Amino acid sequence: MASEIELKYAPPADLRAETLFSDNDIAPFSEKRRRYEMHTEYLDTENGDAKNSGITLRRRFENGESVLYAKCKRYEADALSVRGEWRVISEDIQNAAKLLFSAGAPTEKLCGLPLLVCASVRFVREEVLVTPYDGFSFLLSFDDGVFGECTHFTEIELELVSGNAEELVTFGNALAKKYSLTPEPRSKYARALECAHF
Repeated sequence: MASEIELKYAPPADLRAETLFSDNDIAPFSEKRRRYEMHTEYLDTENGDAKNSGITLRRRFENGESVLYAKCKRYEADALSVRGEWRVISEDIQNAAKLLFSAGAPTEKLCGLPLLVCASVRFVREEVLVTPYDGFSFLLSFDDGVFGECTHFTEIELELVSGNAEELVTFGNALAKKYSLTPEPRSKYARALECAHF
């Protein structure tokens, strides 16, 4: 199992990705910027068995490649979330729970149950790997997209690659203060469900 440790923020409406990535505390320590076209479909049973078990199932098309994920919450506070995460490359939605269970995800009770797409989100992600100093690095991303068919959003994420959560929070707090970022405690899944009324 991989642990996903990240900070999630809602930026002010006038903040652009170019401004963020050009910051003096970001640009000198960044690798080349990457761009991804993301289309995420969230999966569950008709009765919401995955959601009721605290598990998020999703299929994400990342520049056209289909990747299945299972996530489960472990800790949340303000902008910080720590989750267990498992992934497999496959287009097989109906066997998603089984495939992810084989990869170690706690999806055994969902195996064999019919899954359907309960919500979706499309966005463009611009991302850089930032290494402020030896032993500490994170992925900084700027997402711009829509939940469902019409609800627009922008979001900034810092996902830990090396180092510890305390270092990430310290850097994130400074960035949030500089750019008036608001902690976003809700996952994309939760907000996508609100738009889908599932």
